[in-house]
Amino acid sequence: MIDGIEISGLGRLTIYEVYEEFDGPRLFACRSDGGRWFIAFWAGQIEASARWLLAPMTIQRWSKLRIGQIPLRKALTEADGGHVWEVVVSDAGVPSATAVPVNELEEEDLPTKDAALDESPVLVAPGSLAAGSVSSRRDELIFSLDMPPEHPHAIECEYLGSSLLRFQSAIRAFGAGPSSSAYGRLARRAERGFTLLAQVPLAGSFEVHLVSQETSGLVNSPTPTSCAIDAFMKLWSFATSDEVVAALHGVGPKAAVRFSWFIESLAKAKANVTIQWLSTSGGLTMRARSALSLSDLSYVLAKEEKGAVERYSLIGTMVGLDVKSSRFHFIDEKDHSYRGVIDVRLAQEASTGKSVRIPSSVQATIEEHLVLTMATGEESADYVLIDVVTTDKEGAQPNSSGER
Repeated sequence: MIDGIEISGLGRLTIYEVYEEFDGPRLFACRSDGGRWFIAFWAGQIEASARWLLAPMTIQRWSKLRIGQIPLRKALTEADGGHVWEVVVSDAGVPSATAVPVNELEEEDLPTKDAALDESPVLVAPGSLAAGSVSSRRDELIFSLDMPPEHPHAIECEYLGSSLLRFQSAIRAFGAGPSSSAYGRLARRAERGFTLLAQVPLAGSFEVHLVSQETSGLVNSPTPTSCAIDAFMKLWSFATSDEVVAALHGVGPKAAVRFSWFIESLAKAKANVTIQWLSTSGGLTMRARSALSLSDLSYVLAKEEKGAVERYSLIGTMVGLDVKSSRFHFIDEKDHSYRGVIDVRLAQEASTGKSVRIPSSVQATIEEHLVLTMATGEESADYVLIDVVTTDKEGAQPNSSGER
């Protein structure tokens, strides 16, 4: 067994999917602690030692291999890098690894030409097969784009960058929960917690390894980031557009619109996209979407999108209120600053007598309108002051003179 042991040149391997078992796993997918992925083949015994062949593979190849689109034989004969690893584990559990060029593989070690996997792998959680296996303390995602045939070795930076930016924004929105009205915008501390860091980009295959900034306090315990990604992946994994649209009604407006923007950015790239998530609790989720399905989903979501508008009731200080120019400046108890326009109805009321002293402690009702600048991909928020009620003990006298 090679699960959970340190192998020179490969690192510590962990089994994630088992496809064939006989007195233990004989054909399975595994990952090194350095982030490399392999399909492992049992290659028999050498006296008392167990022998394995490990073929390196990208996520794109794995997603096709695991559903039978790539024969098992080709996983070895066309292995990434032009070589496979022969791993021999002695009866004492001592491993060794040797790189073998694919053109030197023996026929007797190769599967038959028509051998392929079906769609029913046995999912295995890290740590369940061998003592010493440890699940990841960070949420890890592999985000990969498989470009169309006419551009097999190129991707415009704006597509990759925009897709990753929209993905990050969506995760943050899902992390806020169905409604963030109690606190207004995400607290800065929470926003940092939902930050995914790009790690070990593989430009040739357009894979980006993302890891959460937040770590799990205990082995196999989910984090707030795990919960945010879980909500996102459920939407990403629905088979039909109708299922996605129905599910979006159950999430907050920011999460819904940011998910729509993410799908739109992928549709523009015209790429097949695979997202794989290894959670801190040890679960493995992988779902691929074709360029055609993303285009169809983007079209449906564009018709459904109503914009991201949220209304907050916040306590804080009104530091600026100018009825003439219809502008306001408000700072809440969390020291978040809101600048924007005064609602037309409120402005009319203020001009006829309703106003507050500046500065003044107030309860403000503010609408946040999320805006995406298509040219740059940047998000911004426009704020509208809907209502304001003073909370000063002395109260406020009507004053329509504007900001001071």
